[in-house]
Amino acid sequence: MTVRDYAACRASLSIGFSSERARERLTGLPAKDLTRARVQQALALPGQSYEVEDVVREGRTVTVRVLVRDTSGAAQCYRYTRPVDPAADRRETTAVPVAACREVPERPRELTTLRG
Repeated sequence: MTVRDYAACRASLSIGFSSERARERLTGLPAKDLTRARVQQALALPGQSYEVEDVVREGRTVTVRVLVRDTSGAAQCYRYTRPVDPAADRRETTAVPVAACREVPERPRELTTLRG
């Protein structure tokens, strides 16, 4: 069994804590405030760094991608998903670490012209 020094895990622990704080803040926002600007404002917390990449509404959910940084500069992107349906429980907001904050654009599809 290998025991790691706390210093070796500090960045991941700090980012995990910051991610949970962001999830709590997103859970508390009214649905109308789930915009990129309002989310960035809500995540302006002392001693923590959040960069909101995008906010997307689809049906009854909002997905927010945020780059979470700790004081050492280490970073992890998280995807938060929150229901916006008034009947839904906002506490169902989820936070999932993702490999990248920016989506890789799809290759443009070739358009086929129909000729008659």
